[in-house]
Amino acid sequence: MVRAMSDDHLASSTGFEKAHTQLTATGSMYLHQTAEPNKLDYCSVSDDLSADTDVDKNGDVVNAHQSEASCWTKYNDFMTSLIEDVDKYRRSLVWTRVFAACDEMMRKKKNGLKRVISGTSKLLKSTTRGVYLAAVIYKDGKLLCTNDDCIPMLSVDEAVTTISSEHHYWLLKMSWCWQYIIGLIDSNPSHYDNSESLTFRSKLMNAVSAMRSALGLDNIGHLHYVPVIHEDTVFLVTVRFLDLDQQIQGVNLKWVSFQKVLRKKWPSPAQNALVREVLNIVSFYRSSKVTLKRGLYLCYMKLCCSLNAIHVVVPNNLPSFLPHVFVRDNPDVTEEEWQFLKALDQNPDSIPSSNQIKFQTDISTAIHTLFHDLDIDSDIVPGHRLYHAEILKPNDQISVLLILPRPDDVCSAPSGNRQMVQSRLHNKCDTLPIAAFETIHLSTYQPEFFTAYCRLSIFLEHYLMVCQYQQRKCLLENDVRVYKTLHEGISQYQKKLDEIWKKSRWISRIASEARAKRINPSHNAVPLSRILAPTKRRISEDDAQKREDTDEENGEVSNRPQPGSSESLDRLYQKSYANSGLYQSGTLEVDNPSVDWSNRREKQSPSEMISVYTAYECDSNDGTPIHLTIQQNTTSTEVVKLVLEQVAKKSRSPSDSTEASNDSCNFCLVVVVGTRERRLKDNFALCRIQSPWNKGRLYVRRRSDLLAAVRYGNEALV
Repeated sequence: MVRAMSDDHLASSTGFEKAHTQLTATGSMYLHQTAEPNKLDYCSVSDDLSADTDVDKNGDVVNAHQSEASCWTKYNDFMTSLIEDVDKYRRSLVWTRVFAACDEMMRKKKNGLKRVISGTSKLLKSTTRGVYLAAVIYKDGKLLCTNDDCIPMLSVDEAVTTISSEHHYWLLKMSWCWQYIIGLIDSNPSHYDNSESLTFRSKLMNAVSAMRSALGLDNIGHLHYVPVIHEDTVFLVTVRFLDLDQQIQGVNLKWVSFQKVLRKKWPSPAQNALVREVLNIVSFYRSSKVTLKRGLYLCYMKLCCSLNAIHVVVPNNLPSFLPHVFVRDNPDVTEEEWQFLKALDQNPDSIPSSNQIKFQTDISTAIHTLFHDLDIDSDIVPGHRLYHAEILKPNDQISVLLILPRPDDVCSAPSGNRQMVQSRLHNKCDTLPIAAFETIHLSTYQPEFFTAYCRLSIFLEHYLMVCQYQQRKCLLENDVRVYKTLHEGISQYQKKLDEIWKKSRWISRIASEARAKRINPSHNAVPLSRILAPTKRRISEDDAQKREDTDEENGEVSNRPQPGSSESLDRLYQKSYANSGLYQSGTLEVDNPSVDWSNRREKQSPSEMISVYTAYECDSNDGTPIHLTIQQNTTSTEVVKLVLEQVAKKSRSPSDSTEASNDSCNFCLVVVVGTRERRLKDNFALCRIQSPWNKGRLYVRRRSDLLAAVRYGNEALV
């Protein structure tokens, strides 16, 4: 990094004439160097980054998950190339003529800065009004404090009582590259008295450097996403966790337990407000560092706007991600599965394979779970959509399918915020400014890319402001021309950086697409009603007969994925469509409507009550059923284990307890209708039983005793 040279050096006409001469002779080589082969060109960036997915000759997506996964590699490569180009431009003669790079001057500034820090780094005991920098450094239940048990604080500007979102976001990015701040500090901030932004940021950097010196830490932590404000006092809080082996070199510091800090009362109300927020700040910091495990997830995107910013809904315990539900361990979506999602909207008459039906079942189950967890009203479910323009890949271990509300509901208006906040609190969700969410999300799942972006963004933004300020200040035409040319050169790199950053900000991009009403929804999303609607069995008659014969021979009911789990909800959708007039009746087809269990699911209950009988010799076999509460994804094996456990609790025989703990694999769950029995496979979801078997009785019998359930059932009838 480099420093802006002093006014005395800038006033030297000889130095500026040399810079102007050098710029005229060789400046174009540096300003347009990226047009050479193997260099980053702005047009190539735009073209390459727009290729988010590979397409075949028919325009269909091919290996979408692999293409999306490679995007981050592409972004990192572009960022590395751009940093190299900026470093090369910074080492040009034109730059060094305008911005001082003399080693002697650098040493003088460093020494002078050390003297300033040594004289002004005394941490404050109390606060009045203004903007302050506070550092929350903790480890093992203890907080780093001064000898007065005070959180380390330094004054930034006592004349300012507010901080703009631009300055806060700038410091938020700076907190990811503290080691580069020394190259941006000017030893004399009064040079920028006429520039409010440069003056305030210069004071921020001086306060940060003083805090680093006072704590003896190069990294004082990451800035909390929102400042702590109490009346006319604003606290910019950084937070960091220290390992046990890391030592603090700062003087007049000690470790104090959280309980002691929280109990102490301060004369300043602002300090008391800061102390009360410490636990929330630490909790947020810890939860923001948690990453999801490997797998495929279904997420829900919901935005709300306020007067100053757009916020995104996130879980309280995982602010780095959207509200989500786990789908499966394998994060990769095959081309066959991806084409199925596209075909639901573009070619609804296509014949799905067994793998595609299994994929639909997994997605449908995840949708039910997610909407139940978020307490989303069933009346508004039909308007939701599944985003299928791309598969999101936060990293190479996680894939995301995104649920979108209706275009009008993607971003709620301020008038509806109160009701929305109440709903979020009920569902343990909160909102973050979208810029803060993107920062936390990218720093958690793509730390290398985000750190490189912050470093380059801070550097370019700083020197753009310096060049613009000095250009307005110059009196000589040659000076104006030099600064204008430098400003244009830096602006080109800033434009390239903005292009990369825009592509990486997936939530802003998708939100814009989701809110667009003029775009055909089938281009990027499919209505959930088509995913949750039952899929007819589209297999040949020979395959159907073969599978039926196999089931009869084995005495088992088929475990082929059935759409029954969404039939009742689909009928609810039909009622909603009929009331709203959006769809004609008969649009959604229903196969084999269930009578008993599915009617109960129509009430959107998260659990169901079933009765199970025992069909083997045990102490509790008196014809009294065992009542169990199951979920929609409860399997036969789980029901068998629960029944055996209940029998063991009621029984006095030690053999029953042994069976419950060790021999559950020797038992199975069957359903009996009259004199007919069907054994349910171990991984069969009980809520998917179709007619007429949903009218029968459930029995647990030994696998070896084939007719036990029928025998016990007939005895009960008699």
